[in-house]
Amino acid sequence: MNVIIVLLFVIIRINADEEYIPPVDGMQKLSITVDTDKKLNLVRSYQDTEGFDFLRVPEKPSKNSVVELYVAGDKVNKFKGTLKKNHLTYKIDIENVAETIKKSNDENHKLHRRTRRDVHNFEHFPKYDEITAYLKKIHKEHPSFTKIERIGGSYENRDIFAIEFSKRDRNVKKPILLIDAGIHAREWISVTTALYAIDQLTKHPDLLNNMDVYVIPLVNPDGYEFSHGSDKTRMWRKSRSEIKRWGCTGVDLNRNFGFHWNTVGASKVPCSPIYAGPRAFSEPESRALRDFILRLRGRIKVYLSLHCPGNLIMHPWGYTYDAPKNAHDLVCLGREANNRLAKVRKSSYQVGSASKVVYLSSGSSTDWAMGEGGVEMAYTIELTEKMHGFTTPTSEIVPVGKEFFEALKVFSRHVVGKDECHEATEDM
Repeated sequence: MNVIIVLLFVIIRINADEEYIPPVDGMQKLSITVDTDKKLNLVRSYQDTEGFDFLRVPEKPSKNSVVELYVAGDKVNKFKGTLKKNHLTYKIDIENVAETIKKSNDENHKLHRRTRRDVHNFEHFPKYDEITAYLKKIHKEHPSFTKIERIGGSYENRDIFAIEFSKRDRNVKKPILLIDAGIHAREWISVTTALYAIDQLTKHPDLLNNMDVYVIPLVNPDGYEFSHGSDKTRMWRKSRSEIKRWGCTGVDLNRNFGFHWNTVGASKVPCSPIYAGPRAFSEPESRALRDFILRLRGRIKVYLSLHCPGNLIMHPWGYTYDAPKNAHDLVCLGREANNRLAKVRKSSYQVGSASKVVYLSSGSSTDWAMGEGGVEMAYTIELTEKMHGFTTPTSEIVPVGKEFFEALKVFSRHVVGKDECHEATEDM
């Protein structure tokens, strides 16, 4: 019977006129209490399923353990019925995701229309062409210590750029701080935060005395542009590569890196939001980032990959609950960064391993960077409060940018060997 169901699913997908895009009309964000293994496993069983988008899965069940997820509009009523039937309690965090998306997009479009094309003022979320123009503008204004490099291309042939900040000395290879953003298409605040860091680096060139900084503000340009297309596509997460024979599109680039690839918290099902791809590094975007890091192997002391939401500073590992050898230093430095960014407006970021803080996942860029890429310390930083979801208000662009840049100063001190970490910790 299961074989028949799978075959029917494949036939339906082959003959589908349109790809499956999780409907935002009716979509809700839920928090589900899982106090037994049976309840936790029931909810976990949906992780491979299209239309189910998990934000947090606890390590163990308890009376305080909560699974957080988005459920697409065409799935939510049946799913809530299943929860009720199995005596699971849940809370609706965002009752009308479509309404929040419309409000956010309308605001962004209004601010976008009143901004001159040659000006980037951090009042709206820019599209790909604006980002590219901004990088070129920065280099034109600061040619002595910036350089733009094309590190690769996307599936739809968009260039992926890195901007280098370096007070160049041909005889000295300085240690590097690497920042990337936009691996997940819908996480717009990650992109503007990277752009804000670029802006601030031009105003604080003293940070470059003993290190170089590279920023890749948009790793997934195809998915990012697609998410800007309409309210219906705003929640798009993956890339835009075509998956032949399935009628589905895209790979989760943060499951496509070749370190413990597709072993846990990833999917072999092409229509899943966490589809790991047909093989490790199958996607041009993940290969571009891989090759860039390998070219700088041994010099990258800290790698910061920006995501949202959650107010989290997470270190490897994602694929296992085991701690890396340098877990103490990772936690300690992460806490120092949190203490520094809290001075902006008293925000608080949780620090810990990705597997314990959110969920088990394999094939992430940060796991690969530390596991095989020669990077000393790597972090996934989930920006902004969970209450905003992925539709961060434009009013948050500058405050979040300021917070991150304060944290960046702490990470930069580690890069140059002036580590501020002096706090012992038992929770790793």
